[in-house]
Amino acid sequence: MRYLKDIQEPGMGTWYFEMDNNGTAYRQIVLYEDGSCITSNRKHDSYHFMLAEHPLNPEEPYYTEISQAAFEELWMEQLQAGQMDWHRTQRLFSVGAKVEGFIEAFFPQGTLINLLEPGAVGLADTSALEAAAFSFT
Repeated sequence: MRYLKDIQEPGMGTWYFEMDNNGTAYRQIVLYEDGSCITSNRKHDSYHFMLAEHPLNPEEPYYTEISQAAFEELWMEQLQAGQMDWHRTQRLFSVGAKVEGFIEAFFPQGTLINLLEPGAVGLADTSALEAAAFSFT
């Protein structure tokens, strides 16, 4: 994995990406000057689940490569901010439990499923969902 930083125009925040060698983003963070933040693992009221949809080219001049440790530090800060929601979701849904919901987004690491509870989102294996969909046709 590679880690990039992109300082946008004033007011657009600083963007951070985790990407594979093909440029596919797996995680994304946007930090704004006012301290607010958007992360790809949490639904945002205005931006939904924000993750780069197209491969990134780390050779573009606006990207600066950063260390994995720098990215992980920022990511962990944001995970800590969402701990109450995460623990609530863990209490409501055990791993492997059969649930109902609807698809929120397709990410490289799986399909995000809205679990019909406020703030509760699950991650499903996309290939398993595709196989199940074809068994109903």
